[in-house]
Amino acid sequence: MPRKFTIVALFLSMQPVFAVNTVENPWFVGGLLGFGSTTWNGLVPPLASQNSALAMATPIYTEEGGLLWGVAGGVEAFQNFQLQFDYMHYPDANVYFDSFSIYSENTGSTQLTSSTYTWSVQGKFLVPWQDTNLRFFAAGGAAWLSRRDELLEQDLVTPTFGLGVNYGFTPHLMGEVAFSYTAGNGKSELSPADHYMPFLYGVFARVFLRMG
Repeated sequence: MPRKFTIVALFLSMQPVFAVNTVENPWFVGGLLGFGSTTWNGLVPPLASQNSALAMATPIYTEEGGLLWGVAGGVEAFQNFQLQFDYMHYPDANVYFDSFSIYSENTGSTQLTSSTYTWSVQGKFLVPWQDTNLRFFAAGGAAWLSRRDELLEQDLVTPTFGLGVNYGFTPHLMGEVAFSYTAGNGKSELSPADHYMPFLYGVFARVFLRMG
C-alpha cells in the first residue's frame, strides 16, 4: 500500500508550472459509476469440450459482471492532454467448481469469490469536435491490478487502455462516458485458477470538478 501512495504522490507532482497559464482550471477530481466485469469465464471450457477430466481442474461456470465504481483525478497539463489517476473497484466474481475438483478437494467448497481492483496512471489525448465543448479521447498507461481471494493475493503491473468522449458543461464541471480495458495474465497449468489474473473491462460515466 505505501508503494501505491508513492506512485500517486509522484503523479501529482508532475504538473508543469506553465499548466496554470495555458489551461483554465487544469486540476480535476471526481468519481465514476458503470458496468464492469472480470473474465473468469475464459477458464470455463466450451460446453462441447467439457468432460470429467477437465472438471477436476477448471471452473464449470462463473457469475461475474455488475457495478463498477471508483474515484479519479488529474491535471490537464497541456491543452487537450491530461494526466489522470484512477482507482477502480470491480464487482466480485463467483467461480464455481465441480464437487470432485482439485479446488473442492483442497478447500471443501465448490465456490470461490474473488475481488479485483486497480490503480492506474494514464495519459489522455483529446480531440475537440468542431467548435464545441465535446472532445473525443484515447488513453493509455499502466495499472496496478490486485486479486484478493482464498486462493491468491497477488498484484500485477499491466497495460490499460481507454476510449471515450469528454464534455465540458461549465468551466468547473466536466463529464465523460468511457470504455476501459486492462490486461490480465493466465497460463496453462493443472489448476489454472490458482494463479489467474483476470482481464478487465468496463463501460462507465465519470463526473469531475475542475479547479484552478
